[in-house]
Amino acid sequence: MRPIKVPGFELALWAGAALLALSASSCKKSSPAAEGEGEPATASSSAAVTAREETPPEPEAVKDGPPPSIAARSFVFLPNFVTTRGPLNAGKAVPVRAPTAPNGVVVLSCLHIFGPMGGLPEQLTASALPGAVQQAFLLDLDGKKFDIGPALLVADAKPFEQQDASGDVSVFRAPAELASRALELAAGLPKKGEQVWLVSSLVSGSAELMHPARVYYAADKALSYKFDSADLELRATSGAPVVNGKGQIVALNLGGGNNQGELFGFGIPVTSLRHALSEALSAPPK
Repeated sequence: MRPIKVPGFELALWAGAALLALSASSCKKSSPAAEGEGEPATASSSAAVTAREETPPEPEAVKDGPPPSIAARSFVFLPNFVTTRGPLNAGKAVPVRAPTAPNGVVVLSCLHIFGPMGGLPEQLTASALPGAVQQAFLLDLDGKKFDIGPALLVADAKPFEQQDASGDVSVFRAPAELASRALELAAGLPKKGEQVWLVSSLVSGSAELMHPARVYYAADKALSYKFDSADLELRATSGAPVVNGKGQIVALNLGGGNNQGELFGFGIPVTSLRHALSEALSAPPK
């Protein structure tokens, strides 16, 4: 596991397959020697979590709005890949509107799923991904298949690492038939305390696809949110979109875990997604 540190949290994330160890920083000022992580508690979802004695401060109150008026079922996709290192079926993916892309749409997911966390023997690098993915397709919840690809080069993409999850992005070309099932990227980061929703099916088999949460921390390299329900099973939700009240994507989910009885999620912020998309569409074809 590698630690990801953001203000208010120290995160050690085994994303996709599944372990996020999260320890809340003390509200008091403390010496560097007092900043070590506590002993993790076992969680049944994608995470094990530890907390210090003091609970992190609650986010600022932001007036709630109604859930976004989107047909969530239309935006849940399970990605499947054939690579030079073997087949892969991990996480989630989402079609995204991209006016400068062919057909006006691309598909986004995480990069870390193309490695041991997704079932491959070793991690594929961003530069290797376009040549390594030989076939790619999405399945919706009704079993309809959509061929996608090729993978596009995002030169500075990389799996999450200490203090930075912003580069954990993969981008694929998409067919015109996915344009009507693509979501829009938000213009900027959500506000602390803003209500958001994870749009994803769960391994528990729950019929609910919209999972409300509230933004806890938002920056260009990290976005975290506290779910209304602490009982969600977040395993296999890496790459699923997190949307605002307008149905716009504010993050791609990476994982989550319980902290003192509350469930937190952690994602790639929209500012990083926009950067990756711009880089992918401006790169010369491989």
